Amino acid sequence: MTLLMLACTASPTPAEDSTQAGRPEDTAAMRYEAEREGTAWTADDVEAALIAMTALGSPNPREIGDHFLALLSRGDEDCPGAGPATLGQDNLLGCTADTGYTYTGIGWTFDEQSDPESGVATWWRHGAEFEVLYPDGTRYYGAGQLDIWVERLDGGWAWTSEGSGSWSDPTRVDWLGTPASLAYLAEGTSMGSGLEDITVQGGVSYNGGALHLDDFGFSTFDACPALPHGRLRVRDPQGYWVDWDLEGQCATCGQLTSGDQDLGELCLDLSAWGKVTLDKWRPR
Repeated sequence: MTLLMLACTASPTPAEDSTQAGRPEDTAAMRYEAEREGTAWTADDVEAALIAMTALGSPNPREIGDHFLALLSRGDEDCPGAGPATLGQDNLLGCTADTGYTYTGIGWTFDEQSDPESGVATWWRHGAEFEVLYPDGTRYYGAGQLDIWVERLDGGWAWTSEGSGSWSDPTRVDWLGTPASLAYLAEGTSMGSGLEDITVQGGVSYNGGALHLDDFGFSTFDACPALPHGRLRVRDPQGYWVDWDLEGQCATCGQLTSGDQDLGELCLDLSAWGKVTLDKWRPR
């Protein structure tokens, strides 16, 4: 009896699932990985992306701060009301000016310190966690902090800037008119003789593209007409980075690589972008 009961209650060995046996593996993930083994971009694609981004100007902290001040000036004495360069604590919940502009959050743009002889700002700062609504409902937002420190040299200035954050105003037609994000450390010199240079380490994204600057910059020293030096990395739509390693300190050509991929040489004159960059970052 006992043996009969065990025989009746023992769990049967599962039969092999005929639907599983011999079924081909799902290759969707494998195909996806195969498609992502490297960038599909060519040198022409990189060139087109750089031309599109540089045509919108050169991201810089001063332009962000100036735009903030311009928008504050469109309010009235009660809103935003904290001062000509500041959104204060009273604006945390927001206010609407008689002009139709609505200001919410906090922000500031001003010279912390200035050179007494020239008036050049030796410490400039912009901080932001705000939004401004235009009368038609268009939204400008800013969040982050940007600093510039300037030191007097014999015949010019040396400066350092550091910052990170995101800003966007759709009413503009330049780089600030698209969602723009910055995270950078920049250094430069600006001499009264017209000799200038800038070197940037960090990243910037705008107009749907992204750049990483690895000791990348521009110079007018050594008779260089604002041509770049260093490495500029461009991100393709699939998220792959393409490196453009410029040849020398005053270059128009450099090798393109993406991981182990060699995409050939790219020659592109960015001197116009360099001149705009040097102008926008010049101490004032």
